[in-house]
Amino acid sequence: MSAPLISLVLPVRNAMPHVRGTIEALRRQKYRNFELIIQDGASTDSTLDYLRSIDDLPRVEIVSAPDTGIGQAYNRGIARTKGDWMCLIAADEWLDDDALERGVRWFEQYPDAAVIYCGMRLVDATGGKPRVFIPPPFDLNRFLHNEISATATGFLNRKRIGSELYYDESLKSCPDYDFWIRLGSKFDSSALVVVPEVHNTALGDRTSMSYRVESFDQFIKDKLFILNRYVDSLGDDPETRALRTSASAGIHIWAAESIYALSGPSSQFVQCCRDAASLEPHSPRLARLARRSEVFEIDALGQFTVNPTPQPWSPPGETRAVAGLMDTREIYSDQSWLPAKVRKGSRFLSRRPTVIVTAPGPWNYSALIPLKSGMDPRLWYWAKLNVRVLSGQVGIGLLVPDDILSERLVGAEEGRVDVFVRLNRPSAAGIMIRNGSLNGGPSTVEVHSLTVECSPRVDSNPAAAGLRAATTG
Repeated sequence: MSAPLISLVLPVRNAMPHVRGTIEALRRQKYRNFELIIQDGASTDSTLDYLRSIDDLPRVEIVSAPDTGIGQAYNRGIARTKGDWMCLIAADEWLDDDALERGVRWFEQYPDAAVIYCGMRLVDATGGKPRVFIPPPFDLNRFLHNEISATATGFLNRKRIGSELYYDESLKSCPDYDFWIRLGSKFDSSALVVVPEVHNTALGDRTSMSYRVESFDQFIKDKLFILNRYVDSLGDDPETRALRTSASAGIHIWAAESIYALSGPSSQFVQCCRDAASLEPHSPRLARLARRSEVFEIDALGQFTVNPTPQPWSPPGETRAVAGLMDTREIYSDQSWLPAKVRKGSRFLSRRPTVIVTAPGPWNYSALIPLKSGMDPRLWYWAKLNVRVLSGQVGIGLLVPDDILSERLVGAEEGRVDVFVRLNRPSAAGIMIRNGSLNGGPSTVEVHSLTVECSPRVDSNPAAAGLRAATTG
């Protein structure tokens, strides 16, 4: 196997303490022919002192100077590299121990690739609740519509990318959206290689702008600017005008999906949905958001209305128990979900809980608790499960046709917890328990009890009314 020089570009600014994990991951790399090019944006904390103390990596070069943002920081770092292959890393990311070694193997397998990119593992501030993102094969049209994302996780071929190897420094955010549009316009899909493997771990919390709801107004503004600049370059005809409209709607929907995942149905979420509906009211993605959130509706004529009475995720007050709708003794695992296993508990669950060993693959369906008919439309219903995850991580949510709603992720580190699932769809088959583990193995969860609770529907929800008022006009 050849041993090419890999240039690692690390922009930092006041990166303590997370950058320690980044450096420790580099110390663990099995492949050692790399250089670390650090571009510091004039840090005022202890970042520079720590970085300058590094004396056990192959090559480390540090330059510190004020910059205008992440785009300029990466450009300055890229300009200083010597390797033909580059890996862009961040101060809240940690390469897997064999990441560079695998990268070299990928170089040999795909020598003509412009980019080799792969998946990443996202964790919370404690390092728990891991989620894996594996990007799909690159498709420029889907990328323009923000239906897919392409990670910066992976390797760039300097010679093949050529003059397009830069970030637009005029952008305050989302320079990767512009970068990948340029790559997708220059290369066909065979040169943009996705490897379905996890390459690193990143913090999925407020350390990154992508996990701050307040960042999305700027994200939308910059992505729309990038999109419009690209569409302008294509000329003016019905096809490009249609692309501008549908892709603009896709940007707003992407923002709404992200905001909903971070903070639920806020007024900002509703406004993004309203903006998308003004452009493309019959988008299937928008319809899915309406189903998931229950905060808005779009009728057959494309009229957008805010729902004044969405069901809360958990009971807002007193409830009463309801018998006959669900029973853990009826839980089952379908043959198509093998090798998932269910060991049913006794009638007295506190003595012997129901135990589910999930199928090994991430997000594989494993066990279903059926939901019977007979819910009163004047009431709200919740299933309350008391569970303990013994190993791995599971997702628990309401299974409806083609989707899982109100899903909650529960990990072994949480101990015994109550999980509420809204029973708010007549078409629901029941509560699905599936594997959320990201290490390739199965998860094990105990279900200690299950009750169904209900309360009268609230005719006017002050919070929802506030959403409606904030997003009207």
